[in-house]
Amino acid sequence: MNDRIMPLEPISKDFLYMKIADAIQSYINLNNLCPGDKIPSERVLAEQFGTGRNSVREALRVLENEKIIKVKPGRGAFVASGNTSDSVFIRLFKINYIELMKVKSLLEREVVREASETFAPEGWNVRIERALTMLENSASEGIYSAEHDVMFHNELSSLSENKTLAQMVRNLIQTLNDYAQHVDDSVEQIWITTVPYHRRMLESIRQRDAESACISHEKILEIDIFAFTSTSRKIKG
Repeated sequence: MNDRIMPLEPISKDFLYMKIADAIQSYINLNNLCPGDKIPSERVLAEQFGTGRNSVREALRVLENEKIIKVKPGRGAFVASGNTSDSVFIRLFKINYIELMKVKSLLEREVVREASETFAPEGWNVRIERALTMLENSASEGIYSAEHDVMFHNELSSLSENKTLAQMVRNLIQTLNDYAQHVDDSVEQIWITTVPYHRRMLESIRQRDAESACISHEKILEIDIFAFTSTSRKIKG
């Protein structure tokens, strides 16, 4: 073990257990700990990070699942695999974000199908058109408007008569928006390219063409996943 130990530092609260796991992994790497070396106790880690022990315990569970450490009951946690270069936070962040996007997409596609089948001009939600117009106006100036994108998808969910489905979609939209705050700003230039597909989807719904609307919706998901994976190593702390 290195004689000069690099200290642990307090970390922010967002995605806490993942960030703690990442910080412990960095601690292992920076101090060149080897398999069999012991890491600080759960109590010490909680004190150093300025967090609760439950968050530290969850982080240790993540690291053990990743085979980076081995927890020995009554003895503590020990390094299992030595220096690892990949960020646990980024890897788990990426997995969680993509899985949530896919779940949201599956549910939202049901809304799109339902809206296409039941479309009636007299009952159209004018707020969705307003949100899309503002999204398009920003995109024409090379600016991605997360606010109007979220507004569009929230209004899209309201087209469903199934209120439980609509609320589930809105909850996922909010969660994904929270995640998006941690993605590097460069991804916004890729997100801008989804805007025309929002328009195509809306027009297909108006034409009661569920298949075409779902194709546009699928394209938005495809671009979203590409955007995220292409910048997955640029996650804000």
